[in-house]
Amino acid sequence: MANPWVFQIQARGFWFVDIPRTSSSSIKVELGRRYGLPYGKSNLIDHEYSTRQGIGDHIPARFMRQYLSDKSWENIFTFTLVRNPWDRQVSMYFYRLRKGHFTEKLGFRDYILRLQDAFAGNKVELFSYHAFYLGCCDYILDEQNKVMVSFVGRYENRERDIRTIGERIGYPELGKLFIQTGARDKAHYSHYYNDETREIIATLYRNDISIFGYEFESPRSI
Repeated sequence: MANPWVFQIQARGFWFVDIPRTSSSSIKVELGRRYGLPYGKSNLIDHEYSTRQGIGDHIPARFMRQYLSDKSWENIFTFTLVRNPWDRQVSMYFYRLRKGHFTEKLGFRDYILRLQDAFAGNKVELFSYHAFYLGCCDYILDEQNKVMVSFVGRYENRERDIRTIGERIGYPELGKLFIQTGARDKAHYSHYYNDETREIIATLYRNDISIFGYEFESPRSI
């Protein structure tokens, strides 16, 4: 018997590839409230917003395509949001600090050094879960390194691009919720980097930088 979630996704006609730290939790909650299962998000720090959830978090598009079938994937509207990798890693650090994965004794530089160590193939418990280290490209490129979702929005253009998504799926109110923040201070992300850590991110996430044209910005360049 076919999985009932496949029929639900086919009937709704869309799927959201939820890349961590791109407003993915907010969008999943809104989709769950509006459309029910299999959309939704249950595992939240802001637990009062939790909804029932039919399919797991942060599944790369290539695996969802296998789950749905190539034909179904081509027939639905698929979308995601991406984010500047330097900014995204600052957000990830403060989100994980808020989650209690480590304490403030682990500074941002040491966190990035451990991330680098994990990319080098060493076993680093802090990065045992794929969502803590994969780049945006890892979620949406196929085996030939081609983008395999219908629409790629940008966190930096969150309001505009979510509006475009909402119009496409018949949910113009999409994007009003904003939860699961990392609760960092208001400093620009560049404040947390030195030359060493800046170059580490440039190396680890070079595909995101190249494909989406991201660069390391200073507050004066914005």
